[in-house]
Amino acid sequence: MIPAGLLLPMSASLAADVYWDNPETGLFSEATNWDTGMVPTFEDNAFIANGGTAQVVADEVVEVNILRIQDGALEAVDAVITTGLTSPGWQTPGDFQVGGIAGQMASLTTSGETSITTGRVRIGGYNTSDEGDSPEMHGVVTMSGNSLLMTAAGGAYDLWLGNGNGSTATLNMSGTSRIIVNSSMTSGRAGGSATVNLTEDSAFEVSTYGNIGEGGDANWTVSDNATFTLGGNLRLGGGDTQLTVKDSAIVVVGGEFQIGNGGGNVGIVNILGGELTANSWMSIGREGGTGSVAVSGTGRLKKQGVGNLIVGDVSTGTMDVSGNASVTADSDIWVGFGNGGNGTLTLSGGSTQTSGIVIVARGDGSQGSLKLNGGTLTANAIQKGDNTGVGTATVEFNGGTLRAGADSVDLISGFESADVVIQSGGLIVDTNKFDVTINLDLQGVGGLVKVGEGILTLTGNNTYQGSTAVFGGTLSITTGFLADDANVILASNVTFDLNFAGVDTIQALNINGVWQPVGTYGGLDSDADFKLAIFTGSGVLNVTAPVPEPGTMALMAIGFGATLWTLRRRRN
Repeated sequence: MIPAGLLLPMSASLAADVYWDNPETGLFSEATNWDTGMVPTFEDNAFIANGGTAQVVADEVVEVNILRIQDGALEAVDAVITTGLTSPGWQTPGDFQVGGIAGQMASLTTSGETSITTGRVRIGGYNTSDEGDSPEMHGVVTMSGNSLLMTAAGGAYDLWLGNGNGSTATLNMSGTSRIIVNSSMTSGRAGGSATVNLTEDSAFEVSTYGNIGEGGDANWTVSDNATFTLGGNLRLGGGDTQLTVKDSAIVVVGGEFQIGNGGGNVGIVNILGGELTANSWMSIGREGGTGSVAVSGTGRLKKQGVGNLIVGDVSTGTMDVSGNASVTADSDIWVGFGNGGNGTLTLSGGSTQTSGIVIVARGDGSQGSLKLNGGTLTANAIQKGDNTGVGTATVEFNGGTLRAGADSVDLISGFESADVVIQSGGLIVDTNKFDVTINLDLQGVGGLVKVGEGILTLTGNNTYQGSTAVFGGTLSITTGFLADDANVILASNVTFDLNFAGVDTIQALNINGVWQPVGTYGGLDSDADFKLAIFTGSGVLNVTAPVPEPGTMALMAIGFGATLWTLRRRRN
């Protein structure tokens, strides 16, 4: 049976306004608690506006045309509440309202199996064509148990939290409580603010798009096993907007995910645990806004579907990955896009993987910075700009791993030598069973480690000053660039291809954990003092010290953690 209140919209001229008359706590179903001496029905508009508390208890059914808690409280336990659909447009005080008198507080508490079905919902403020945005409205909703708040189907019945200058909305959900919005959701609008906490196994579902901050502030936290899902886009763009995902929580954005969208707006996403999935374009800092994303702890970020992941989309954006976190993208990653785009991607732990390439400074006037301080970046290539234009780009390697996602004849392309620096933490390249080439002139005080099966070929006039290690596969160098006071460390069952003519002087040589005596080393067909199968090519290494000087080695675990060595060059 369809509740009578949902059959037809009730004309405001036919509906009677019935006000709660008890300043204390009483039953909604008690006639003496209402100013008309009658309990409101589906033909009536019910108002709680005197600071009192109305209770709807187990198995009671409330059917009214409009229900507005403006000053006071409604408590529902195992109850069924239904309103009419009286709001044809978005400018409305709402079919269901919590907080509707300036300066006063209104609250809704639901528990047990309570079910509320309504039209448009306004919590902590609203907008009308006559009054505009409502100031200083305050609403608090607390849901627990298996309670449900649902807007009617049809795509028109939305939910707002915190609208109007100084207005506030607070939503706390726990247990297996659910909110189902069969339209859009907006929080923190037009100078209002919203605070949302989804905990335990609660769920918030939006069928279309959502706004966390639209000219106001909004702070959302999704924790425990809670879920927050949207069928369309999600935009963070207000004065102070933040989304935090932690524990085992799940957030799914069905459309585009825009973080820090719009001039002067700020959007912050912290993924401390759980998982956030974006199923279309993802922009961090967009159209004059500032966006930041931090993925840490055990947090997981997945970008899938159409479009790319953009850090600094014609605006300023940052993304930081640390701890045991993971970021995966089945698309390219752009760091700094378009004129005015300024993006920074920093890895200090965890893993970041793209099925495509990482483009730094894509488009004229863009700025991009990639910092690999730890963790692992998997990509088919790292590229400066493309045919749409080139901006200003920098890449810093300082202890992280660059893992190849495919064979590549130019793994790091388009950069000037000064753009890319190997810092003291060094660069680890995992060829990951692929054959890749770096043609760039690598520079800096740090060193290079080659791990993984496959071949890494260095063709540039490299000047990096640290040591070089091969712990897997083959490293091939086409010039004798190794620093005279640097060390070479080779694991067993690897190949060091000295594909150059002449002699390259180094400090010390370690093979399979054993420091080798002074002398020259080369392949079996070379003229070296020590002819070893671990070497190929015509080049020769001249070893000048049997072991490195004390203080030049630092412990570093590579591969299986069995080999210890340094990337930091000797300091005077």
